[in-house]
Amino acid sequence: YIRFTMKALGDYTKRLGELTPGTRVILDGPLGLFIEETSQNDKLLFIAGGIGITPIRSMIGDIMRRQKNIIMIYAARTVDDIAFRKEFELFQAKQPFPIYYVLSTPTEGYESGFLDREKLVRLVPDFFERDVYLCGPPPMMAATVENLKGLGFKNVNLHYEMFSF
Repeated sequence: YIRFTMKALGDYTKRLGELTPGTRVILDGPLGLFIEETSQNDKLLFIAGGIGITPIRSMIGDIMRRQKNIIMIYAARTVDDIAFRKEFELFQAKQPFPIYYVLSTPTEGYESGFLDREKLVRLVPDFFERDVYLCGPPPMMAATVENLKGLGFKNVNLHYEMFSF
């Protein structure tokens, strides 16, 4: 089956909800190299910001079948902005893996603020042994890439998906 998850950011995405059953569409993709096969390690770190969780959710669902060592960090504004939360809880019930939610709005029981170097090192001390898959808003991605590189992380183990806004 085909599943679409999007955020209404422009004319195109705002109108997709108006499609009715039976409307003819043309689908293209998926495209790019944001795929597990590009990883060099069996240990993976997924970092998502906002709606950037969509390709990561898809990858984790697939990777779960192979029981790889995964960790996920998901940055969102508030608890209500966490997409796929129930699905990730179902994944964890089948194969537990750490998920860290980092919220912009301070909320008891959650990490808060930005995903900085301190949080990366504290939450995922073995990040050097992992391939990192990153997707989110451009400023968050740029800061995360800068933080990883500042910690000495290798480019070959960094994979990211850019959404155009």
